[in-house]
Amino acid sequence: MSHKENIPQSINSGSFYDFGNISANILFWETDVNLKITYINSALKELIGIDQETLLGSFLQDILFPESDGTWKDITQSLNGQYQNLVFGVKSENAVFNHIKVSGAGITRDGELIGYYGICNIESSDTVTKKVIKRLQITNKTILSSLREALVIVDKNNKFTLISPNFYKMWDFSKDEFYLLSIQDVLKEMQNRLSRNSLSELPSFSEDFTNPEKTKHSLKFIDGRIIEGRSSPHIIDGKIEGRCWSFNDISKQSYLVDKLSNLAFRDSLTKLYNRRWCEKKLKQLFKRQTAEAMAFLYMDLDHFKVINDSCGHLHGDKALEQISQVFLNTFGKKALLARLGGDEFGLILLDKSQSQVIEAANQVKKALSNYTYLWKKKIFKVGISIGVVFIDKEDDFKTVFVHADEACYQAKKTGKNKYIIYNAEKDEFQKTQTELKWYDAIQKALLNGKFELWCQPIKNLDKSIPHYEILLRMRSEDDKIISPALFMGSADRFGMMYIIDKLVVDNFCKFYENNIDIVKNTLFSINLSGHSLSRGSFLDFVLSSFKKYKIEYSDICFEITESEIIKNLDKAIVFINEVRALGCKISLDDFGKGLTSFSYLKNIPFDFIKIDGQFIKELNDDKINAAIIKSIVYIAEIMNKKTIAEHIENEEVLNQVAALGVDFFQGYYFSKPHQITKLLE
Repeated sequence: MSHKENIPQSINSGSFYDFGNISANILFWETDVNLKITYINSALKELIGIDQETLLGSFLQDILFPESDGTWKDITQSLNGQYQNLVFGVKSENAVFNHIKVSGAGITRDGELIGYYGICNIESSDTVTKKVIKRLQITNKTILSSLREALVIVDKNNKFTLISPNFYKMWDFSKDEFYLLSIQDVLKEMQNRLSRNSLSELPSFSEDFTNPEKTKHSLKFIDGRIIEGRSSPHIIDGKIEGRCWSFNDISKQSYLVDKLSNLAFRDSLTKLYNRRWCEKKLKQLFKRQTAEAMAFLYMDLDHFKVINDSCGHLHGDKALEQISQVFLNTFGKKALLARLGGDEFGLILLDKSQSQVIEAANQVKKALSNYTYLWKKKIFKVGISIGVVFIDKEDDFKTVFVHADEACYQAKKTGKNKYIIYNAEKDEFQKTQTELKWYDAIQKALLNGKFELWCQPIKNLDKSIPHYEILLRMRSEDDKIISPALFMGSADRFGMMYIIDKLVVDNFCKFYENNIDIVKNTLFSINLSGHSLSRGSFLDFVLSSFKKYKIEYSDICFEITESEIIKNLDKAIVFINEVRALGCKISLDDFGKGLTSFSYLKNIPFDFIKIDGQFIKELNDDKINAAIIKSIVYIAEIMNKKTIAEHIENEEVLNQVAALGVDFFQGYYFSKPHQITKLLE
């Protein structure tokens, strides 16, 4: 078969086959009408890895497939006498290309179709690889240019293999001059741009290349910028071939962090440090474990409440700002001075002798003695009580606060406007040690569920409905029962009464719900502290608990000492009115102990008056006690209220108190306190 007459006239058929074999980039084939390959040049081997001799006699569809939607039948029909541009995919796992673009047509002789031919221009794998590399280089350049970080990669020979454009800008290098510098010169120039404190933070590019760990450093530039430097191993084919360095400008983030930190550790009113900072600073100082002496001054303003009550809190705040400035003028702007809360301040003194610490306490006293606050032509003076703790031997910052607070309390208690140095050997400070031990015991008991509900009956000689006071006991680690007289003082001092009151209410409600058929129509008196009354959330807690456990309000009486009510009068009245409106009762506990009892009676809604037990204990020792009891009973009768006498130890005392007109009685004569579960027996 002569191919010459079947080749398009635009192609020089005489040299066509020679050209096809000489050029590695030209692929040419011929097939018969059934697409059986009758000729193919050597370029196909480059494409699919199979030589031409092997392919002769094979079918074209064995190595190519149309990428258009058409079939081979559609393609052959379109090629019949016409020139077409087609796209084929290559059926070879070794192929460099996904597809090839082919120009082809049918081959005719004397007007009859005898086969097909195709021709395409392909590129060698080397050419493609170069193009791919070129594309990757362009892509990498685009990526590197868009990075905020400055990036460099150093190989094991201390040569830079990659440098991002931002590196030159961040470190102020000229790109042209940079390539003239050795890696040691580059490092030296970088060090010249850092502040003195950051010189040691810039590691050498020659650090151990076998180190698989990442590193992180913070660098401060002379111009004030903060740069975060990180490095990680540069791994190629599973081997560490160098180190990759990135530098990120975090100046803005550092500024924001410093600002937030300043807000977190500064008092918003006085701009002094706050209690949180003070605690953190003391912790840091303890960790240093240096030999320098330290002292802590706990300072509480005297008579400051007068300014708040007389002028209002806005003027109180203004006075606090002025007083803070007095402190700064006395101790200096760099003083480790904090506002601990309210009108309380703390001062940390470092490397001061005892005489210097005492002198500092006297200085602040003197400075405040010259301070006055003026309002509407009125002059207000404040003093200061100071608790001093020398903490060179202390091992716990919490203990420092407690001891300083105790010393400050003693200063107020013994005359105010003075300082007292904490001394654990003195009797007045022994109480603190005991309370700290009980504080730990309470925490453990709360954590381990070691509190129990007990109760004691409150009797009426007419045998009215059962009435019990709910009591609390702690069970020790050696299974002994601990009286609340031992731990309640500590709980009150360290602000734990709110938690304990909630525990009592919750445990009682669960007991009531589980045994409602037995305990219903029994009156239970639950003791509440002033801490709970002063918190509005406690009322919500009580009401939600009663609703959750379906408590009959008429079965509940809240027992509150008159002193706690008077201290929190407004909030206490809100609580009392709310629960009484629902059907609960109120009992005024320890009545007569305070000096203003009778004057407040007409302002406090109540149902029972529980006469302070001290009057009962000393009934036979002083006739005045009987007169006081009788007067309380008389006032209760006028107000149509009932009275309760506690500490009834024997029948003689019972008869004496009953003769004075008391309605209810409580004491060992009737029953000692016992676990509440005994009511179920």
